[in-house]
Amino acid sequence: MGVGGQMRNQFFLVWAVFFLVMGCASEEEAGSDNVVEEEDVSLNPLDQLDVTSVDVTDVEEAPEPDVEEEDGDEGDGYVAPEFACSESKMGSLPSGEGMIYSCLSTAEGLPYQAIRQLDGATGEIRTRALVANPERLGIQLEVRDGWGYFDTALIESDEVTARRIYRFNLAEGEVELVREFTTYDFSQVGFDIQFTQTSQSFLFLVQPGGTRIAFQMVDPVTKVGQGPAYVFDEADPDVLDTITLGQEGTVRRISWNQDGNQLLFTAGGSLFFSGADLSGAQSKDSAVMSSTAAPRQQRDNLYIYAGKKTQLRLMTIYDDGEVFKEDLPEVFTHPIDELYAMDDDNVLVLAKEVYGMNVVTGETLSMGPLPGFGNHPFAPAPDGSGFLAGGSIENPFRSFEYHYTGLNGENTAVIVGTQKGAGYVSNSIAWY
Repeated sequence: MGVGGQMRNQFFLVWAVFFLVMGCASEEEAGSDNVVEEEDVSLNPLDQLDVTSVDVTDVEEAPEPDVEEEDGDEGDGYVAPEFACSESKMGSLPSGEGMIYSCLSTAEGLPYQAIRQLDGATGEIRTRALVANPERLGIQLEVRDGWGYFDTALIESDEVTARRIYRFNLAEGEVELVREFTTYDFSQVGFDIQFTQTSQSFLFLVQPGGTRIAFQMVDPVTKVGQGPAYVFDEADPDVLDTITLGQEGTVRRISWNQDGNQLLFTAGGSLFFSGADLSGAQSKDSAVMSSTAAPRQQRDNLYIYAGKKTQLRLMTIYDDGEVFKEDLPEVFTHPIDELYAMDDDNVLVLAKEVYGMNVVTGETLSMGPLPGFGNHPFAPAPDGSGFLAGGSIENPFRSFEYHYTGLNGENTAVIVGTQKGAGYVSNSIAWY
């Protein structure tokens, strides 16, 4: 073949490759014409509606705390292996009642935070839950209908990425996850800043006789709220109700009424009542001084709260809606930190020391300071007969003690004490 024939063959080869490439490109363009691009839809329901009830369904189910299951355990929960906090039972609670409390032990060089249970009937102390890094135990313990509740914070890179509420069966010990909250959940209502801070704590309150849980982000020492209040229902945990009260400010403290059908809370210098889902909030007193104490229902239509930093106020709401308010004698010299209704007529007041007060007569009894020093976990008796309080102590044999005191200031007893140098710290307690 001559040079001219070779050039013609090369010319035809180049054109063949060109048409082949163009054909492939045309097929790709034709194929791309048939692809429907997904619409960029916001996942935030608040972009469309100004609502206070938001569906915050989790994409993934959270795991149980990082502990091993015992052989033979079945179901969705787990049972914690036995774990000593180097404590000793030193006394008994009245009427065979029991208590749950948190502890930190450095046994075997591995720091664990544990939930321990003192069985009032048998006197036996058991481990009900173990929490290990990267989870950190919270500051609250609650009891409802045979279940104990606690919370944890999942900390990664010095930031909280999730907060979880668990519950365990008081009789059998099985632990279940109730709800995990992530930064996405709180970004939906615009308050994810407090949620992610390790300096903020998660304070929750279970609904008496119901399935709801109210909670807020608080200062871990004063327990004063740092933002709005929230409520969710265990029966439908993916819906998160919240209230910010517009210009009224931060919700300081919340509490349930005795029937569990209302929430009481202070915010912006006012006392509010709302429904169990935070709906229909109404101000009942617009002249309330800032206090760290939560308002309480005393009985039926009688309520008690700190009207001033050092003075309690009673409020009666009659059937016709009329409200009558009365300030009790100003007998406290230090700010009122906590307030508990013990029975129809008596309250416990924490104002640097512990006081018992009759709201009918105004008679006040000083019960002295809380035991020891440092953190003081505190819990009133379910029947109003007394209280439990803990504290670190200066003792050659023990580091921490829980004390029981009767409502009359008598019948004191040390219930649980820890061994010296056991590495034990407690920050929460509940009585059942």
